[in-house]
Amino acid sequence: MSAILEYLEASAKNITRVCVDVDLAFAIQEASKPLVEALQNGARIYVAGNGGSFAHAQHFAAELVGWFYHRSPPLPVCTLGANSSFVTAWGNDESFTNVFAREFRALARKGDALLIFSTSGNSQNIIRVLEDAKAMGIPSVGIRGHNGGAAKPRCTASVVVELEETPQIQEVHQIILHALVAEILRNLDK
Repeated sequence: MSAILEYLEASAKNITRVCVDVDLAFAIQEASKPLVEALQNGARIYVAGNGGSFAHAQHFAAELVGWFYHRSPPLPVCTLGANSSFVTAWGNDESFTNVFAREFRALARKGDALLIFSTSGNSQNIIRVLEDAKAMGIPSVGIRGHNGGAAKPRCTASVVVELEETPQIQEVHQIILHALVAEILRNLDK
């Protein structure tokens, strides 16, 4: 029981420390802008991540295609990598390194936006899709951990959770995900 309480106490301290940071709130507000702009202009948001970050990408898309706190129209948000037949075929036959970029190039158009979740900011498939977004003139938002990793300079807007442990980063990413969805919907309701 004491190990469970230790974990819960450590998580609560990390979440409290990070989530009362005014700079974090400002970063979330700034990160919402390219996403809101894409949706206001009838474009799409594409979301990517690996592992737990892939779960965050799917969760983000689900909140906006479905609804968050109140009923709202479905919004065009697509999780890259959700087509498991493509992902496993391409990863097997070609490379997992460009699996998100390949799908993004096939689907994304000028005016769209890209959102990535990454605990390290160093995954090559995330770096590759960010580079493609930049080459296509598509803004990108990065929700990352540690120091932002190699993805940091490749993102148009960033939210960086400066923690070291993946589980703690992901716990805070979950809260950021909901805050970001709330901010997007607030701006679309104006």
